Amino acid sequence: MIKASFWRITSILCALATMAAVYSCYDDTDLKNSLEDLTDRVEELEDFRDQVQSEIASLNDIINKLQKQVTVDNFVFNGDGYTINFSDGSKITISNGEDGKDGMTPPSITVIESNGVYYWAYLNADGTTTPIRDKDGNRIPVTDQAPLVRINQTTGNWEISTDGGLSWQDTGMPSTGGSGQSVFADVTEDENYVYFHLLGDTVITVPKTAELSFSFGTDEDPLFFEAGESKTLDYRMSGAVEVAISKPEGWKASIESAGFVITAPAADNSFAETEGTISVFMVAANGQSLISRLDVMIGSAPVEYDYEFELSHVVAQYYGNDYTDTHNWVFYFSDQPLNDDWTYPAGTNSYTLDLYSYAPDNIDNPLPAAGEYVLDDNGDVYMTVAWAMTYPSLGNGYVAMLNDASINISYEGDNMVLDGVMTDAYGKTHHITFSNPVSVTNYSSYDPGTGEDPQPGDGLNIDATYAYGKLQQ
Repeated sequence: MIKASFWRITSILCALATMAAVYSCYDDTDLKNSLEDLTDRVEELEDFRDQVQSEIASLNDIINKLQKQVTVDNFVFNGDGYTINFSDGSKITISNGEDGKDGMTPPSITVIESNGVYYWAYLNADGTTTPIRDKDGNRIPVTDQAPLVRINQTTGNWEISTDGGLSWQDTGMPSTGGSGQSVFADVTEDENYVYFHLLGDTVITVPKTAELSFSFGTDEDPLFFEAGESKTLDYRMSGAVEVAISKPEGWKASIESAGFVITAPAADNSFAETEGTISVFMVAANGQSLISRLDVMIGSAPVEYDYEFELSHVVAQYYGNDYTDTHNWVFYFSDQPLNDDWTYPAGTNSYTLDLYSYAPDNIDNPLPAAGEYVLDDNGDVYMTVAWAMTYPSLGNGYVAMLNDASINISYEGDNMVLDGVMTDAYGKTHHITFSNPVSVTNYSSYDPGTGEDPQPGDGLNIDATYAYGKLQQ
C-alpha cells in the first residue's frame, strides 16, 4: 500500500515537471505588446479627453468673461494654438482649429445664442445644431461650470455630464474612426474686437481692452461760467467699467447722452463755491485707474494775446488843429528809449499812435482827452489808419496794416495810463500797456503871448492820415 502511493506521488511529480518544461518554452511577447498597446491606447484616449475637456472649459471661460465685461488685452499664436490674455489678468490657451489627433474624433460640442444667452449644443453632421438638455429637458446655459465629457471604454462613444459627473449620457458620437475638428475653428481680430469662430456658424465677439483714457473735450482750463450757466462738453472716454464724478459744492456734473454736462450754481446760492475742480475717476476691468480733472470758475475768462508788452518810454508830440475842429497828437511808445537819431535799439518793441481828439485843457503840456480811441476816421476821438509791427520771419523793421485797434486813455495823478488792443493784417493780436508821466512837445504854431487857439504847425507837422507801429523781436 505504501509502495503504490509512492509510485502515484512520483507520477504526479513527473507530470508537474513535464508541464513546467512545456511552459518554460512558451513566447509571451505578443501578449506583452498587446497589453502595452492597450495601455498606450487608453492613455492616448485619456489625453485626448483631457484636451477636449480643456477646450470646452476655455469656451466656457470666454463666454463668462464676455458676460462679465472682461476684455481681451491681446492674443498670441504659440504654435499649437492661441494664448488669450484678458484684462482681468487671466489667460487661457485654445487649439488653433486644426483637426484632432489621427484616428480620434472630438465630440461636436458648440454653443448657440438666443436673446443674449448662450446655450450648450451639439453640431450635427448636416450643419444644424441641437441644444444639449438636462434630465428635465431644459436647455443648459453656459454658466460657471462647463459640461464634463468622457469616453465610454465599452462602446467607445463620447459621454457627457451636465451635473458635475453624477450622471452620464451617451452622445452617440464615436471617439475614434476619423479626424474631427476642435471646438474652435478659428480666431480672428480687427481694431476693436477678437472673434472666436466655433463649429457651425457661431461666432463669439469679445471687445478688446481699450486704453483707459478720458478727455473733457475742451482746451480751456479753467473753464469759465456765468452763474447758473450750463455747458455740454464733447467728452471722450475709453476703457472704463466704473466711473465716479466729484464736483465743487453747488455745481452739477454728469455724463449724459448729449455729452458731459456741467452746470454752475445760481447767483443766489450763497452756499455754493464759485470755483473748484471737477474730477472724473475711472477704473478699467483689469483694475487700472485714472483721474482726469478740470478746473471750473464763475467769471470771465482772461483774454489771451499773441503779443503783450508793457511799454515804459514815450515821445509825445502835439500838432494842433488840423482844420476839422479836431487836434492831432503823435505818440511813440516803446520799451526802450529812442536814440538821438530817432532810431530804436535792436530788439525794441515800439508802437506809434496817431490820435485825434478835442482841444487840450492845458496848452503848456497838451495831453489828449481821456477816453477810448478806435481805429477810424469818423467821430471826435479816433485813430487814423495805422501800420502794424515787425515780424522777425519777415525781416527787422517790416510793417503791415492794422485791421483793428482800440486804445483807452485815462489819467491817474501825474501818470497817463494807456491800455490798447490791436489786430494786425496777419490776424495777430497785440496788447500794450503804459503808465508813466508824459511831457508833450508842442509843435503847433500857438504863440502863448497872443492867447490865440493853437493853429496847424508847419515844418515838423506830419501827414496826419498815417500812423504806424513797429514790433522788433
